[in-house]
Amino acid sequence: MRLPFPVPFIANEIAAMSVGRPLSRTGRMSRTRVPVPVWSRKRMLAEVRVWRQSDILFYLFLALFALLPLLPRYTNIHQHWNEWIQKAPTPVEPLNPPQGK
Repeated sequence: MRLPFPVPFIANEIAAMSVGRPLSRTGRMSRTRVPVPVWSRKRMLAEVRVWRQSDILFYLFLALFALLPLLPRYTNIHQHWNEWIQKAPTPVEPLNPPQGK
């Protein structure tokens, strides 16, 4: 069985190919994936393992610090949002209207 043409998926694989370094055999390019059904036990266990390894608190603080600078402008954002919602949609003209036959 012949493996498909290797395609780089992540930045370090692209960089390694650009400088002529061989990729490791454990890299993503050397593997072929067998599709796993969405509701399989194996896939669910892998998802649970990823969630357990992730640092939820880190991502909560990351989101908090990303949105915190918007807090002083809350009234402006709220006002603009309400204006945007109340604005009636305008019909869009086609770029090339159909020609009469």
